[in-house]
Amino acid sequence: TRELKAWLTSKADHARRNRVMGHCSNWGTTCPRARSTFVNNTDAAMRNWIIDESAHQQDVISFFNSTAQLRNRFAMVDVEGMDPSDLHLVLDWVTRRDPQNS
Repeated sequence: TRELKAWLTSKADHARRNRVMGHCSNWGTTCPRARSTFVNNTDAAMRNWIIDESAHQQDVISFFNSTAQLRNRFAMVDVEGMDPSDLHLVLDWVTRRDPQNS
């Protein structure tokens, strides 16, 4: 996952672009002429995005905490800004088939 500020800024900007392409104001709840339904970038919408993402992350953590084997497979990897070759090494390690023999 990305840092919260970068993620939120990117998501809000995505909605803003959809609104502008639909000839609506930069910020608001609806944009009837937009080609996308992702146009609500109000403060309330952004707060809900954060709450929903938090709930999703908690679901993921709960899933991996459900058994010792899954807990052994859990890793949080911050890939933002990583060199692609370093990223591939990290992802190869995270996705290895047998963590006992690595």
